[in-house]
Parts: sequence; structure tokens; C-alpha cells
Amino acid sequence: MIFSARLFSASVVLALVGCAAADVEVKAWFPDSPSLEFVVGQPITAILGVRNNGPEGFNVTAVQGNLALVTDPSGNVFNFTGAAYQYPEMGADEEVVVQYIMPLPQNLPPRDFYLSLKLFSQGEDILMKQAFNETISFVEESKLIDFELLGLYAIFIAIVAVIVYSVYSYAVGQGWVKKPKAAKKTEVRTSDKSEWLKGTIADKNKSSKQN
Repeated sequence: MIFSARLFSASVVLALVGCAAADVEVKAWFPDSPSLEFVVGQPITAILGVRNNGPEGFNVTAVQGNLALVTDPSGNVFNFTGAAYQYPEMGADEEVVVQYIMPLPQNLPPRDFYLSLKLFSQGEDILMKQAFNETISFVEESKLIDFELLGLYAIFIAIVAVIVYSVYSYAVGQGWVKKPKAAKKTEVRTSDKSEWLKGTIADKNKSSKQN
């Protein structure tokens, strides 16, 4: 069963903090991102290991998470939807593993945030235990080919080419730079000397001999 984070009013949360049980041991880890780097837009999966170190039994009832700015860990930037659980009562020295999934919105900026996870349990009283309270990092999804970056490079190259051409054209117009002269065409002369004798007496003599 899923419930909205708004069901926990500020006064109720403060009351739960005041009666947190030391006998409830909670450890959190993130199997998909042990480095605590998460891709924006992809859900965060948290695994909570809960152990009862006291003599009295209790039930794990809910987990609630929220994000805060690193500069203000006690504040609140985004509330994840809380998740309710119906586990059997945990006796002394018993353990249970709880999975909590937090969908990330696409509009979160890639930066560091403070992630807080709270575990709620119920025995004789409703208790709250801080399960996780550390800095995590949001990063953008890596792309094999970043077409946006390639497009920016193409635009930059085109702008540079236009600027260079404009400066060159202006310099030529001002006479600062002279256009390169066209290369002169060189005549290709044949090695056949008979071409030189055409129309001369030697050419006539050669023709008569051949006859």
C-alpha cells in the first residue's frame, strides 16, 4: 500500500523523532549505485536491513524519503512518496529486509543533494528511525554519441568560418591583402623536331626525299 508524504504533518514527525527507539538497528545500501551517483530521471532503489536489538517486538510499517539542499540538510526540496509495509512482528534479534523505490523527476538538476530516509515502526508506540542521511550525487545519463554537442561544434565551426571569410574579404577590399595571381600557363613543346620544320625549305627537302 502506498500513501502520500502529506499524511505526515510536521507535528507528527517531530513527535516520532522524540520517541525513536535505540533498539531498532537500520542499515541502508543502494545495490544499483553503491557510489551514491544516480542518473537523473531513473528511479533510486534503496535496500534497508532492519534488526531488532531489543527484547520487545515491533512491526516495520513505512519508509519515507526526501531530498534537501547540501547547504541546508534540515530543509526540504522534494518529497518521495512514502511506502507502507505489512510485515509480521519482529521478535528479539530478528531481521527483515525492506526495499524502497524512489522515482526521480526528469527536471532535477545534476548536482549534489542530501537524501534522508526514515523508517517507521510500531510496537507499544509509533517509532521513527533515521535509516540514511547522507549526500548523494545526481548525474546526467552518458550518451555514446552526443548529437547536441556535435551540433554545437558544427555551429561553432560555421561561425568561425564566416568570421574568417568576412575579415579576409574586408582586408582584400582595403588593399591590405592582395589576391594571389593566377599561375601562367606554360606551353608544352613536343620533342618531335619535325614540327619546327613545317613550312620551311628543310621540310620540303624532307618530303621530296621520302617520295
